Amino acid sequence: MKGDAPHMRDLDEALIRIRRHASAAVKALSTDELLLGWMARQFQLAAESACALSPELKARHPDFPWPALEGVRLFLSQDPFAVDPAPILASLGKDLPRLETLARELRGD
Repeated sequence: MKGDAPHMRDLDEALIRIRRHASAAVKALSTDELLLGWMARQFQLAAESACALSPELKARHPDFPWPALEGVRLFLSQDPFAVDPAPILASLGKDLPRLETLARELRGD
């Protein structure tokens, strides 16, 4: 768990940044390339941080879709200039709350 602390901190920070700009993103994401790239990068950082957590910690949360998160990480890292706004918008509504719940559980909140 001690080795997971930096990854948990990075996950928290990325999620805080995403949440802070989520409402603006919903309004402008399809037309604002800068915001789209930034939001995609924050999701990539969150996914990378969560994927870097220890197998022991992941095993304590078997209901979380770890393979799907790895897929998000790989997708966003392959071609950051070809990011479609639709999955990012969908992630704001579906994945962000789930990641925030995971982060709270990992912190013991």
